[in-house]
Amino acid sequence: MNVRHKLIVYALIILGFSGCGYRVKPLVPLKSPSFNNNEQFIEFDYRVFNKKDNRKYLGCNPIAQGYQPIQITFTNNTSRSFDITQESFNCLCTDPKIVASAMHMSPVQGAAYGGLGWLGLTAPYGVLLPGLCLTCIFWPAVPLVSKLLAGGVLVLMLSPLVIFPTLASMRCTQINEAMSDYFVKIGFKDQVVQPFTVMNNLIFISTSQASQRFAVTVIDTKTREAFVLTSVRQRINFNDSESK
Repeated sequence: MNVRHKLIVYALIILGFSGCGYRVKPLVPLKSPSFNNNEQFIEFDYRVFNKKDNRKYLGCNPIAQGYQPIQITFTNNTSRSFDITQESFNCLCTDPKIVASAMHMSPVQGAAYGGLGWLGLTAPYGVLLPGLCLTCIFWPAVPLVSKLLAGGVLVLMLSPLVIFPTLASMRCTQINEAMSDYFVKIGFKDQVVQPFTVMNNLIFISTSQASQRFAVTVIDTKTREAFVLTSVRQRINFNDSESK
């Protein structure tokens, strides 16, 4: 890829980044809830996000920064309530705010991409014309009218190099805030899962923990009895006494 093509790519990136805002697909439960009073059970499903999932549901790739997103769907098809906390998981969870901060683009980066984007859109004229205008302004033999005209053209050509990066920097800050708010919204929080409801959240763990067998322990809020759900045992049927 030559320099011009790279600059055009920067332009497309910053135009999309500045104009569209932070938009991602909603995080839907891994299984559609279908509650049945005649069948008492709890069940959990999980999905380890890959790079494609991250782009689709988060708009970024936390794996590149060492954070592995995992979607958790816990179905409580019982008349009981269950406590689930960060300590319920057999891995250390990272605060979603920390993950979001690691994915932010700084306003300085946004401004830089804005400037490169403008150069990409106008190349090669965005470089050649200002040079010609400067030559015209400082060349002694050029008439005053031509110098003034060249100065006007120079201002028109260079002003976007100030305006475009400034707008991109401001938009960058807005998108960073939207990303942080969304990560907190979908991120897991200590909670009580009420009867016949579904919990659907994301947890973030270090990529070094992603290869281990996943498990979660839920506690009956009334009896304080603990139930362990794993990738092998994802469902506990309370109609079967051996499952308790």
